[in-house]
Amino acid sequence: MRTLTISLTDSKSAMQQMKASAIQAWKTGEYQGEAVSYATPAQLFKVFTQKRWEMIAYLQTLQNPVSIRELARKLKRDVRRVHDDVQVLLSEGVIEKDDVGIIIPYAEIHTDFILKKVA
Repeated sequence: MRTLTISLTDSKSAMQQMKASAIQAWKTGEYQGEAVSYATPAQLFKVFTQKRWEMIAYLQTLQNPVSIRELARKLKRDVRRVHDDVQVLLSEGVIEKDDVGIIIPYAEIHTDFILKKVA
């Protein structure tokens, strides 16, 4: 089962988490999941807009790949806008595309955000 964790963290912490995960995978030989992190809320929300979250949620309900045209029809959106959103999510590694269509390869997508009060 593949999992994706989307986090909001600084680059130093992201590197430490990646290192710890790699070490754990090496020691145990077990899959540790995949991760994508963003340094600022602005970066994160530039990628994960409301429309893209809706797309992700819909794709998570499917068992088989779907074409961009079919995805646009199901989401009641313009094909060109769906295509643009698919390109962004492909570049971020959230979705995958093959000859048949678009699919999310993850059984689970976890989000991890902490907002701390400035001392």
